[in-house]
Amino acid sequence: ATVKGFFTVNDPFDLPIFAFEGTEQYKIIGSGDQSIVIFRPNEWRGTVPEPIPFSRKNTLSSKEMSRRISDLPKGTVTHVYVTSDGGADLNLIYDMVQYLKPHVKIVNQNTIVRMALEREEHKKQSRSTHRSAVFK
Repeated sequence: ATVKGFFTVNDPFDLPIFAFEGTEQYKIIGSGDQSIVIFRPNEWRGTVPEPIPFSRKNTLSSKEMSRRISDLPKGTVTHVYVTSDGGADLNLIYDMVQYLKPHVKIVNQNTIVRMALEREEHKKQSRSTHRSAVFK
């Protein structure tokens, strides 16, 4: 099997990653069959009794994380990297999932990479169609 995606983490603190602009969730490197998806760091450490410096958005409750994910624009392709160093465990994940809005889909790592590649291809086709319509 060929590696098609990387899920980056920002450790030990959530410092800005300037390679990702604004709300950009991933980057595609290469093209065609050689494409690789690199996902922006998006850790969820669980709830902690004492705040971790620069990491408030990574130490949300299950309801807060559910809201954060559910409120992303429809069509967003992103991941959540769950780590137990802040107290996250499977029960917290199960609790969070029950609060997600119906349009949010939970998928595995292979599916999310495919979704990102398909979304980028769709965006390219849309831009190409728009340019064709403008120049006719």
